[in-house]
Amino acid sequence: MFRSPSLLSVTLALAGSLPAQDPQERIEQALLPQVEELLDSDQPGQVAWGAFLAGKYRLRDAGGKILRELNEWDGDSDEHRVVSLHLLDGLLRVGRLAPPAVLGRLLDDPLTRDAAFAVMAQDPAAYAMDLLRIAKEPAPTWDLARKGAGQLLISSKHNVRELMLYALEEMEVVLRVVVRDGDDSNQWNSAIGLGGARKVRLKTMLGFPPLLKLFLTTRGEVGRGDRLVVPAVGSLPAILLGREEGVVYRPYELQWSAKEQRPSRWLAMAWMNAAARLEVDGFPAVSVDWTDGEAFEAVCRSRFDAVRGELDDLLEQLRKKRFLRKREAARGIPLKIEIYDGRNDKTVSLPDLEFAK
Repeated sequence: MFRSPSLLSVTLALAGSLPAQDPQERIEQALLPQVEELLDSDQPGQVAWGAFLAGKYRLRDAGGKILRELNEWDGDSDEHRVVSLHLLDGLLRVGRLAPPAVLGRLLDDPLTRDAAFAVMAQDPAAYAMDLLRIAKEPAPTWDLARKGAGQLLISSKHNVRELMLYALEEMEVVLRVVVRDGDDSNQWNSAIGLGGARKVRLKTMLGFPPLLKLFLTTRGEVGRGDRLVVPAVGSLPAILLGREEGVVYRPYELQWSAKEQRPSRWLAMAWMNAAARLEVDGFPAVSVDWTDGEAFEAVCRSRFDAVRGELDDLLEQLRKKRFLRKREAARGIPLKIEIYDGRNDKTVSLPDLEFAK
């Protein structure tokens, strides 16, 4: 039978009769036996309540049981997933870590992914190899766990060289040249596209704590109660873990593959800039008002050479910081040109840019 958490308020009231001691110790002494009983239950709702209360009252001694339950509740039903989310929340709030194998499973579920990453972020040194693996996932750019993994490695100075080698391998810069003969800027409209994720609401579950949403964000406020997960590095903003009770959403699906989604060039450049403490533009562009082929080629060459110089400076800074060896930096970052011909009159063909081949 489910034990109503309202009984815990009675226990708290009785705690006032205990000998004078630290308030937190009084709370733990009064609540811990009932919370452990809830965690020992084979009913998912009671286990979720146990984790919820252990976290709410910061019952540090309940951390071991929370960790054990997190290892056991590994089903894929909504009940199992919600229990796992509450267990992760409890683990975070009592300040405990979890084995990488357990967290790896939870990183694959959109409901628990951000919370599992937040657990890893508590100790970058302990999870350095796991963070590197997350950073190398072919996840979309908007996935803050992947972005934060690389950022956390840089800020904590763990596996930075390995991350830079990966970024260099994936890196390619494209100089976009827009040619026009008027004041028409419509040629940019199809150059960039943003996608969204369909979301569905999880049903309220009878006998469970309030629905919970744990999510990574760059727009939170620590003073408001959000947890700092990844510190800011260079121009990369800090990443926080937001927490909301009463409503929870999950992405409709969380599937990607290296074949379908190549690692983001933007992300690779952001990591390299952060490690080198520079601000090199990974998506350079230039607009050219058409007059003739010679003037067009001169503008393109000037911009191309300037971008190449910035990329070389970036690699040199990474070499000086010993994140790259000399021969690795000497490989350079591939640079090519893409031309968007927005002229109304295309009678005269654009010249071939031999220097960019």
